[in-house]
Amino acid sequence: MGARGDDQLRAYDLLAPRLVAEYEALDPTAYRATYATLLPRGPDQLALDVGAGSGRDTAWLTTLGFDVMAAEPSRGTREVGEGLHADTGIRRLDDRLPDLDATHALGLSFDVSLLSAVWQHVACRRPPARIPQGVPIYIPKEDIGRLVF
Repeated sequence: MGARGDDQLRAYDLLAPRLVAEYEALDPTAYRATYATLLPRGPDQLALDVGAGSGRDTAWLTTLGFDVMAAEPSRGTREVGEGLHADTGIRRLDDRLPDLDATHALGLSFDVSLLSAVWQHVACRRPPARIPQGVPIYIPKEDIGRLVF
């Protein structure tokens, strides 16, 4: 990941309880209402939440009927989030942009990918090499300005 990325992960791990409290203070039902109606519906929908943080949005996706895979590189944030959303059936991975190697190794196809507030962690010189194929990517309008390539 590189020194900058490793430093960021250490900071997220160290500050995990405080960061998770801040994440969880936002109601995803209201926060994500801007695109909730665009998400596919029906049985057996699989979603990927990249940079899942505490799992706030991941848990919200489960309330919409999705099975969800949460990719989050911060161990501290993942562990605090697991305690908060233990009963949701979320499957969690230690994975990160730009490559999502652990996610790709699963060989799964996702119906939806959620990438929110993660692009600022990807070095400008290197955009994501691969986003899982066949995945519609919904980017909330408030996050459009954060896209960095």
